[in-house]
Amino acid sequence: MNKAAIAYATFAQDVFVLPAAVHKIQSLIDDETASMDDFASVVKFDPVLSAQLLKIVNSPLYNFRNPVDSVSKAIKILGTKAVYDLAIGYGVSAAFNELDGNTIDLERFWEYSVRTALFAQYWAQRLALHEPERFFTAGLLHNIGELVVVRKTPEKAHQCNRFTINEQPWERQEAILGYTYKDITLQLLKVWDLPESIIDCIKPIHDSPQTIGSIDSKVMQLSYHQALLESHPLFINDITELPEQYALSLGLSANALEASLENNRFRLLTVVSLFTPDGYVSI
Repeated sequence: MNKAAIAYATFAQDVFVLPAAVHKIQSLIDDETASMDDFASVVKFDPVLSAQLLKIVNSPLYNFRNPVDSVSKAIKILGTKAVYDLAIGYGVSAAFNELDGNTIDLERFWEYSVRTALFAQYWAQRLALHEPERFFTAGLLHNIGELVVVRKTPEKAHQCNRFTINEQPWERQEAILGYTYKDITLQLLKVWDLPESIIDCIKPIHDSPQTIGSIDSKVMQLSYHQALLESHPLFINDITELPEQYALSLGLSANALEASLENNRFRLLTVVSLFTPDGYVSI
């Protein structure tokens, strides 16, 4: 790994701090003797996280028939691992919410990230993959390296965002930085000691459809390119066929792709509001 990418992650570790509750929940995940009551106690101790979790659980992200009105009930329904993954997603987005809006359009950034997350969760559920929430979290976090670059070297972030019609964003990043935002993301998640299950989902996100990889990898690659095309429909012409190629590698049809687009668009605006600063619950 490029030493400069590691330097960005080290910088971010000092500047962007995860809520203490995320680390406490992680400790409970590693503790085989921990009970659901232990998890509920940690979440309830952080009133902002507690309120945000209930807001997420009662959103179109899940569409439960009856309202979930307590943290204990949310943990019982979703399971401790799913709650942890959602807490990570909220915690990371909250850590970056103080960035200067004049340097980056945070709403647009999180809209693209949530698109990726929703596609990843959708396919994980459709394909009955293990722990679909980790796909949502991986999609949500896969590009946070951009926010680190925006904070540390905004002029380079500006150059990276000037990709052309014939190149993917990550190709432009490699040309400017020598590595990608994804590489910085992976280093930061490692520094934060976040789960390997999430890191492993993000690692192959830029691989080609011809690469022999796991189903998890293919899901993330498909989701990444679907979100990219939805976010930049007029600028990225050379990848329009990639979602179909990734879908084919997963045994999915064109009709399945269209259904995923409709599902994503239906839930997008409401779910985006959960992970942008204006959407955080005030206590």
